[in-house]
Amino acid sequence: MNKALLQIDKDDEKQLVKCLLECPTIKNEESRERLLKELQPSLSTPIGFNKSLMLHVHSIVNACIKDNGGIETLIKLLRYFEEDDTPVQAVENKLKDILTPKPITNTQLKKLRSLLKSFSLPDDDKLKAIYEKSVHKNMSEPQNYQISGLLNYLAKMGTSSTGYVPILYFVVLLMQHAKNLKAKTDLKAWIREVGEHLTLTEAQIDGLNDESEPNRSLPLHLLIELEPEDDELDDNFIVYAWCVKSPKDIINVSLDKTFTLDEMPKLISKLLNYIKHDLIAANNKLTIEFFLPLNLLKHPIDYWVTLVHSYPVEIRNRLRNVENRIPVFNLEHPTQY
Repeated sequence: MNKALLQIDKDDEKQLVKCLLECPTIKNEESRERLLKELQPSLSTPIGFNKSLMLHVHSIVNACIKDNGGIETLIKLLRYFEEDDTPVQAVENKLKDILTPKPITNTQLKKLRSLLKSFSLPDDDKLKAIYEKSVHKNMSEPQNYQISGLLNYLAKMGTSSTGYVPILYFVVLLMQHAKNLKAKTDLKAWIREVGEHLTLTEAQIDGLNDESEPNRSLPLHLLIELEPEDDELDDNFIVYAWCVKSPKDIINVSLDKTFTLDEMPKLISKLLNYIKHDLIAANNKLTIEFFLPLNLLKHPIDYWVTLVHSYPVEIRNRLRNVENRIPVFNLEHPTQY
């Protein structure tokens, strides 16, 4: 039987078990045994009986997550046995929440809380300032700026559409206030652990752990040029894109099709996702520059970016400005495939 890649940490498992214990079919020993009789043939791990209801349900969950489709089969059987869908829906919602990708695991969040217990934290006003530097300006505000609430809020915020991780940068900024070497060393180790979990490169992790000012990173420039496919028509455009990290570090992005103006927000979102790790390393500092045909210079380009993110936008005449940018950034048109 195929093994699933489903990974649930202990805290998530406890929450899932807690939801299952609210289901009458699980609470009642007789109905639980009927459900297990139907469930067991689809699982490779035997589920032994335990007088402790909670331990028995833990055994059921452990067996289900080890096999491909085990949890799904459990939920289908619960729906069959339950007269009321409400408890089963709660289980499904909890499972969905558990499986939603998060920038850090519950275990990593708990470890961070433990590290901060011995940390001399800034006051609430400074924590608010750190928080505001860590998130994008269009994100909502937390109810308060105490450290416990902020960590919960940032963890739930997850990863943005560009791959930027607010809670990770929050800890980077918080580390600047560490007053002793051990606290700083422990936070650096935590940042590295999370960075590896997020598959950041060594250079990106080292950049986050740099002890100089957090605004040290050079801002990125995402250059996007639109060239009409047909000089007489405005419908389709060949799009060239470059991510400029420095004059000597430029990524050419090859695009294999033409695009309409209506497709631009989706394309910009994909480009931002493509450079997401570079955005993290640059502390999410980015300017998007559009090089456009003359007839598009008054087009509402800002709207394209607002749909996917809030970054500074500059609009330039394609024929006049691209050539001027080439000596600065040593640009070459990427090969079209």
